[in-house]
Amino acid sequence: MNVGTKDRIRFGVAGQTLSFETPQGRPTGTPTVVLYDHRRDRDDAANNPILASANATQGATTTLDGNAGAAQTDPRRIPLTSTTGITVGSFFLITDDDLNRSERVEVVEVAAGDYIRARYPLQFDYDNGDTFASALLTSGAVPTVWASDEDNLGVDFEAVWSYTTGGIAYVTTTRWDLVREVPDFAVSDSDLLERHPDMNR
Repeated sequence: MNVGTKDRIRFGVAGQTLSFETPQGRPTGTPTVVLYDHRRDRDDAANNPILASANATQGATTTLDGNAGAAQTDPRRIPLTSTTGITVGSFFLITDDDLNRSERVEVVEVAAGDYIRARYPLQFDYDNGDTFASALLTSGAVPTVWASDEDNLGVDFEAVWSYTTGGIAYVTTTRWDLVREVPDFAVSDSDLLERHPDMNR
């Protein structure tokens, strides 16, 4: 999940997790997350929490294996020491700690063990050894027994994330749903042309 995106857990499916991209950058230390049922008081020990406080898994982090940025021949190419844990469609922060500047990039290509390519050209220049890190946190699995109970189908359950970035402690609540099916609203070009053939002119 990225900032502004709401997680949906499918009814009866095991091993599902929630995620949250921290807007302040990659946390330090050990982030945690607790899952709550908003329909009941948080101190209702029989029903809350759904998932007790547990460490949140952080996304990949690595360093640049060369220069990257606006001054390079390909300002979208970012050479990396490692590409382990980096996938197409994921978001990462490239950071120059010496100059206190950073950019959030979307990965559109991964050359294993060599480099990634960002969707858009970098605006700043970065040096060998600068940081390339995910700010994504992932929860433990939502309990299968809970996710298989029809009485729990509903919206706006709560995930409370606790983490520290830049020496400041944050607590953020995100919302998530338990649904029978995750809706797919993808609309292709052919769908649009079928309804509006004039667009093909």
